[in-house]
Amino acid sequence: MEYPTLGKATLGQVDDSYYYAASCNDCHHKVRLSLARLRAELGPDYPLVEVRTRLKCRECGSRHIIVAYYTPAHATTSLAPLFQEPAK
Repeated sequence: MEYPTLGKATLGQVDDSYYYAASCNDCHHKVRLSLARLRAELGPDYPLVEVRTRLKCRECGSRHIIVAYYTPAHATTSLAPLFQEPAK
């Protein structure tokens, strides 16, 4: 199976089987993002790579966010526990 690449994917091309997480570079707060919720707020044509520019830490308000993006292929690797975490 071929997965969309981060540079070209839109929110409409990915679902919650993908793992998309944000980590605050200032306070280190981490959260898994719900792609379904992002799609509802930003629309299915919104570029996935642009989501980071919209993020702000809920704990400290910082916009210094680091993003992790994994495809469903990673769900069978040592990253498998991440895919079992509920999206917020």
